[in-house]
Amino acid sequence: MKDNDFLIELQIGFCENLESRLGDIVDSILKLEKDDSPEKKNQVLRYLIGEFHSIKGSAGALQFKIIKTICHKVEDIIISHQEESGNLKIDQLLKYCDAMSEYSQMFKIDKIVNDQLFLKIRNLTFDEVKAEADGLNSGSINIEPPINILAVGIPQSLISNLKKFSSRYNFNFSFVNNSSDALFRISSENFEIIISSYFTEPIDGLSFCMAVKNQWKDRGIKFILFPSQDISNVCSLIDQKLLPDKIIIKDQRMYKEFFNYIHELKKTKIEKILFIDDEDSILNIYKMIMEENSNCEIDFYNPKGDYLSQVLSYSPDLIVSDINMPGVNLLELIADLKLVSLKKINYIFLTGDTEAEICQHLIKLGAMGIYDKTTILDNLLGYLTECGVTLIKT
Repeated sequence: MKDNDFLIELQIGFCENLESRLGDIVDSILKLEKDDSPEKKNQVLRYLIGEFHSIKGSAGALQFKIIKTICHKVEDIIISHQEESGNLKIDQLLKYCDAMSEYSQMFKIDKIVNDQLFLKIRNLTFDEVKAEADGLNSGSINIEPPINILAVGIPQSLISNLKKFSSRYNFNFSFVNNSSDALFRISSENFEIIISSYFTEPIDGLSFCMAVKNQWKDRGIKFILFPSQDISNVCSLIDQKLLPDKIIIKDQRMYKEFFNYIHELKKTKIEKILFIDDEDSILNIYKMIMEENSNCEIDFYNPKGDYLSQVLSYSPDLIVSDINMPGVNLLELIADLKLVSLKKINYIFLTGDTEAEICQHLIKLGAMGIYDKTTILDNLLGYLTECGVTLIKT
């Protein structure tokens, strides 16, 4: 057996064991809400710390960086509660358990280490704060606009997994069981994407696609077809203009293919990038990586003096910035740029010590992503790609 195959076998075993352990862990967390006895609570807390510490060690050895990060955060929450005797964040602990279960299930389908999947090592603090920000009653929060999708003859279980694997996008699904009802809905409603099973009534999914492409060719509707097997022979007989925009065969790779297609579809055009950091050594790392891997126009800036006018003079499409820089009020800078810049500027933030309150403000201001600065040497290109930056040199 090859080393990689052996590692995957161990990782799958870890995931199966993890799901079993998480059930007991969640039960114990829920007990904390019911038990009034300090002695019983301390006993449960000691058990939880031991479990998460054990899982963290195994996750690190098996290259599950995200699960290791979650466990570290959970330990911090429990230890902080013990030291300060404040209210234990039960809901937060349960969210982290759900996140570990989700990553475990994703791995078992794709056989890829979690942080090499779509989210890389997106800081869980960012996900948590974004969820909070999405729930705030504030019109100033800049979140991803909904993608209106009409699902035709698609099982709910498949839709749930598509949502899970593409969680960074805000899907607004509508459902119909047959192509006749679908054609009626399309005639009166605005859908950006149609996803359809191959076996629909009264006409099959391919004929349904041809009807949509022929009747509403000017609306730019993207059509994704999910057949159970290869249909390239049938497609070769049809006019290219009437074919689905994407054909995804129903197998274990389908969710990743769906995410990749949506990701390409929603990419933001980035031509000029400005990197901001108060450490010249970090800027040199950015320069080395970008000059070798990107066709984008790039510049590097150590903020001093009137940094607003300097940023405006460069007029970037994307700013990649450190969060904590002495003498720089990043929130004020971004707010000012939004007021005076004549173009939309996108933002990615890299930090070694993300504070939830700052993240919340950055998300409100439209951050595309907040990432771990300590991993930039290995993951900068992945972070940029996830946010829509074209990197391959020609």
